[in-house]
Amino acid sequence: MKKKKIKQSGFYILLISFLLFVLIILRLIYLFYSSGMLNTNYKDIDIATAYYRGTIYDRNNQILALDTSSYEMTIDKRRITGISSFSSLISPFLNMDALEVENMIRKAESDEIVISTSITENNIDQAKRMIEENRLSSVVSLEKRINRNYPSKTHLMAVIGRINEKRNGLYGAEKIFDERLSAPLILSDEAVHGEDITLSVDLNISYLTDLIVESYSSISNKGYIMLAVLSSSDNDMLSLSLSPSTSTSYDEQIIENAVSPSFELDYEKGKNRCEIQNSTSRILSLENGDVCYLYDKDYTIIAYSQDRSIVSALASDTQAILSQI
Repeated sequence: MKKKKIKQSGFYILLISFLLFVLIILRLIYLFYSSGMLNTNYKDIDIATAYYRGTIYDRNNQILALDTSSYEMTIDKRRITGISSFSSLISPFLNMDALEVENMIRKAESDEIVISTSITENNIDQAKRMIEENRLSSVVSLEKRINRNYPSKTHLMAVIGRINEKRNGLYGAEKIFDERLSAPLILSDEAVHGEDITLSVDLNISYLTDLIVESYSSISNKGYIMLAVLSSSDNDMLSLSLSPSTSTSYDEQIIENAVSPSFELDYEKGKNRCEIQNSTSRILSLENGDVCYLYDKDYTIIAYSQDRSIVSALASDTQAILSQI
């Protein structure tokens, strides 16, 4: 009789423990639901949907560098059934006719083909709809890309700079102000942007000085030419033109000061130091060429050339052209 009572009490203890366990689980489920932790609409926060570098402007708010987004379309050639009909479906998004697309696919050596890198945000919804309606998700993939664009092409290239594949600044303002331009790595469910910066340079003046440098480089065979234009009122750098235009062999201090007011040139070439003086014209001979300083009420012009015979004319022609604007 005693053994039977012990067995019954053990059963009740086990039953009560089980019921308590069930109640705890139910309570936890209720708490999870009420806090949204089990909500099927819950979306994990990414680090960010996209990171955009800041935009670079000139003094007149003309864009010198900016990030834009586009989509890369990749197709798996092995999964295409009917290349002709498939080409007709995707050709509207590639700005190509269907036959061109078909020939591209047939001639491709790889099975994975990057068919386009420039599908715009305006077309992406239509492209996704086309993929879904035609059940092409195993054939076509779309990936967002952030691209750095330079509307001014090579104009002011040495000042603006460029970025590398990792989207870090290589030289110029892109490098000097890389930390400010780069988007911060923060938690966000939206795109994150870096800081915009405005340079003291004037793109319109740069177009003119680039043409002048180009014309002089065509008549000189002695290589490097530099032409800088500063505002006489505040010494802001307005333009820096180089030949060759893609040259990056410059003093970074010049570029760094190009974004700041009250620029004071302290430029070294060889063993000689050159400083701006408010004289009408001054030529300074250096180890590898001459520098001509030409000052008027509007501009300070600094011309350097390895060809000593052109440097004075380079500065005076620049002054004559700038006086007309």
